Amino acid sequence: QLPVSEDMTAFLSSHQMGVTQLAIAYCDALIDNTAARTALFPLFNPAADANAISDADWDTQFIYPMVDAALNTGLGTQPNRDDVRAELQALLNSTADIKPIGNPDGLPDGLSRCGGSCPAGRAAVAAKAACAVVLGSASVTMQ
Repeated sequence: QLPVSEDMTAFLSSHQMGVTQLAIAYCDALIDNTAARTALFPLFNPAADANAISDADWDTQFIYPMVDAALNTGLGTQPNRDDVRAELQALLNSTADIKPIGNPDGLPDGLSRCGGSCPAGRAAVAAKAACAVVLGSASVTMQ
């Protein structure tokens, strides 16, 4: 269920779920398709150990190209690119353990950070999730 008009007052929660599902499906296909992925992220290797990819490499190989491709330029109102990048950096690379009480596993919160080495495919899963966050966000859907 996607919105039928550009009128913001007609945008319902069901529309946001449709946008979210579309973003997830798109990002899944993007990361899994070698040609599509390398066109946008030429240096990103989703088969790498996610924990071994440095914060700087996540920035240059994935976060910056993702934000640059997804956000418009020259609009009257839009999110600050650096703010969006900072949110993605925290989502992917946080080493804090600030999960809610009741989940004290001692592992870092960042999707690309694991205790020891990450399981196979973790970099791809983290990239798909971060991509879906950007594409399903108001910074894209409202523009």
